[in-house]
Amino acid sequence: MVRHENNGRCPKCAELLKLAHPKLRAFAEKRQSENAEVHVSCTFRDKADQDRAFAIHASDKKWPMSKHNRTPSYAVDFFQIDRRGNPQWNKDWFLLEIGVPAERAGFRWGGDWDRDGVPHERGEGDNPHVEIP
Repeated sequence: MVRHENNGRCPKCAELLKLAHPKLRAFAEKRQSENAEVHVSCTFRDKADQDRAFAIHASDKKWPMSKHNRTPSYAVDFFQIDRRGNPQWNKDWFLLEIGVPAERAGFRWGGDWDRDGVPHERGEGDNPHVEIP
């Protein structure tokens, strides 16, 4: 099993990004080149993975309605690994490192689903998620 590494080029992230749409892959690789704490947790989900994500409320979409269910994937989920190797889920970090750059690149992100420039409104709590609109 390949693990996430916080050394600038994470092999696990590279493996996951092979399944992402080229535009999302380029975005993720740029974010990682600018900040080694940026990591990828999910790109493509097969039916079993999507059913599991739906069952545990990690997704509100059933198979095959999620953008994670396309090939290549039209969605990427990110997370942060701090300098000690621990995963972090800081809302402000996602806004600055993922959300703002995603919006500038023309993507939609889970902290501002309606793309009105006001992040974290009611119902907009999927900060790690970036997708092609």
